Amino acid sequence: MDEATQSNAALVEESETASHSLKEQAERLRQAVGVFKTAEQMTRGTTGF
Repeated sequence: MDEATQSNAALVEESETASHSLKEQAERLRQAVGVFKTAEQMTRGTTGF
């Protein structure tokens, strides 16, 4: 049982690290594509965010 608990704890830590990394990547991607505007956004003057 102790081994299973340790394994689960390690998996939780790995998941947390992966989640944090994915969040950072998503933010960088949002910033990168945020420079593009659709025709509708250009006529309305909105960013869509």
